[in-house]
Amino acid sequence: MGIKEYLKRKAVDDYRKGQLSIGKAAETADVSVSEFYKILEGIPVKIDAGLLKDSLE
Repeated sequence: MGIKEYLKRKAVDDYRKGQLSIGKAAETADVSVSEFYKILEGIPVKIDAGLLKDSLE
């Protein structure tokens, strides 16, 4: 496993444990947030209702 794959797996694991936000996990994995969503396929995504509301205003 190369370093890029390791960083992606670590970011997914830390995200799943609630240790990283989606943005920080994407940054750790060195991918965009939209690409990280693709990496998370099959893993429940946590959505912060407050942040979502703020982003829609």
